[in-house]
Amino acid sequence: MPVSVAATWTFSKPAVATALAALRAGGSALDAAEAGVRAVERDPLSGPYYIGKGGLPNADGVVQHDAALMDGATMNVGAVCALERCSEPVAVARLLLDNSPHSVLVGAGASAFAAAHGVAEDEPLLPGGTAAWEEWVAEKAGAAATTNPGAESAGAPAPHDTMGLVALDAQGHLVAAVSTSGMAFKAAGRVGDSPIPGSGLYADDEVGACVATGDGDNILKHCASYATVENMRLGMSPTAAAEAAIVRMLRRAARGSAPWFEVSLVAMNAAGESGAASNIVKWTDFLAEGRGDQVEFDGFPFCFGAGDAGEPVIATARTTTADSAAST
Repeated sequence: MPVSVAATWTFSKPAVATALAALRAGGSALDAAEAGVRAVERDPLSGPYYIGKGGLPNADGVVQHDAALMDGATMNVGAVCALERCSEPVAVARLLLDNSPHSVLVGAGASAFAAAHGVAEDEPLLPGGTAAWEEWVAEKAGAAATTNPGAESAGAPAPHDTMGLVALDAQGHLVAAVSTSGMAFKAAGRVGDSPIPGSGLYADDEVGACVATGDGDNILKHCASYATVENMRLGMSPTAAAEAAIVRMLRRAARGSAPWFEVSLVAMNAAGESGAASNIVKWTDFLAEGRGDQVEFDGFPFCFGAGDAGEPVIATARTTTADSAAST
């Protein structure tokens, strides 16, 4: 079976390339997904994108990471939430998946588990993050910060949310992985959709896998990744399945207290076909390889690669609205 990898945003390109290389060498989807995410987590230039080393802090000035892996072969999950002093939280999520009867550990418990399994403490907060936080405190720029003015004025790239990645290995096994430090200047202890199975990620070898990014406090109300996988179970393509999930979410949200919120989904089916959907109309971004080259995309940018040869490519998902003609 041809191997395949897809991930959210342009800055995931090194992750996709790393995961593809591992899969092409015969590695498992679990190993490839972990290696791909860690490649971006350990890069300080990815920090302003809310992932790994240099990630932006919470309202108390402390970086708290969330990360998770879901194995589509076993349906097992390893997830850590509000993990401090760790720049590569997906590695701790993998240790939890492999070495514990528990699926989710949080805060001090997650830190204790990491230490017990030989993970050395590492300070993810860098001077740019501290400067952004200090500016936010000085300006009183909103509770839990739904925007990020501080990071841009401190010279950081335009902000994102989660990096999510889905991978299929040559044995037909699917894995979904996520990593994030969450919204900049969030309330201490806040956890969004990212590490929650069925919400920020989901994987089932029989059908497909999906990861989400965007407004986590609203995405988690709709079990977005699970809904997308179930749409694929009904026979939809990855793109159609993700679009249908977003249409349903937006239509339901319009009847509640959150008529619009940002949501993007990257999906892959059991055949290795990938797709994405989003309600983003335009996005100003910095290409991962450009490290400062500003690019405007019509729609949500994501990255994918497949097969035994070729480099990962960046594509955009067309904009999905509540009025889109996706099947619900």
